[in-house]
Amino acid sequence: MADQALSVLASAQDGAIGAGLPATFDSARARWGPLSPPVSAYVARVLLREPALDEPWPARLQQLLHWLAGVQRADGLIQDTTLASPSRRGGLVATGNALSAWCDWQREHDDSRIARAITRSATALADLLAHDPARACARHGVVVPDFLPAAEAARGLLLAGQALDRPAWWDIAARQIDSALATCDDTTKETVFELRTGRALDSALEAAMRCQTVDAVTRIARAFDKRLNHGGLTRRIPARDMDKTRRTLAAAALARSLQTAVKDGVLLDRRTARRVRGLKIQRIVSPGAIDHCLACDSLADLVAGCRPITRPQAR
Repeated sequence: MADQALSVLASAQDGAIGAGLPATFDSARARWGPLSPPVSAYVARVLLREPALDEPWPARLQQLLHWLAGVQRADGLIQDTTLASPSRRGGLVATGNALSAWCDWQREHDDSRIARAITRSATALADLLAHDPARACARHGVVVPDFLPAAEAARGLLLAGQALDRPAWWDIAARQIDSALATCDDTTKETVFELRTGRALDSALEAAMRCQTVDAVTRIARAFDKRLNHGGLTRRIPARDMDKTRRTLAAAALARSLQTAVKDGVLLDRRTARRVRGLKIQRIVSPGAIDHCLACDSLADLVAGCRPITRPQAR
């Protein structure tokens, strides 16, 4: 299934104008839609977490990462759209995902263009997250989500702080991760599981594991379980409701990350552990459902849901 999803993503990259990725396929025009920096950054971040990708994906990812550097604004943020608009606003999530992907790439490569992009984005995120992120983002017109708005940005800043030996960046990121974990504790059972839920919790989980936050897995798993309590997923893909399909794939990707953490010796209560194990991607996705009807970021979630369970790296 992962190979099928990667094949569709390759088709999307080839069919779009430029090396980035579109959000969706335009069925009415029978072509891929406009390139999307947030989607491109998310897909790059997910695929660079995979232990090994066959050719030509390393070359494709390098093109994608360079394209993201090309849509980086002068202030270091990744613009939220490539469509013509009076002001192409910067996005906190897109910038965090791009920064994480760039840092992952640089561990194995020496790319001067990406190195410069890392410094610019990390500097911008450090300025936004240092004191009052909500007020700073509002003042600069930065696009932020409602749930765990700084999860991706904190993870990216954490990686950049490690890569460039900037303890101040690490400290700023660690404070935001602690704040995210506290928000997880406040999650209620009345809140529906949304697409944002899975991705934000997954980002917070990865960042917290790198910070060696002992109880992070348990706190995030409980928030995950509470959100699932209200439903919002589908038992089988393809499903008539595309929103449910996308939420389910995001939930499966998060479940896979939690399974990896649990395998490393973290204990969960029986109910939560059963929920996490039950969202196995092979049980809910039919191979015939993997085509261009799925959005590119959901295809990346599908790849992540198939990820081998390996010991998470703490750097």
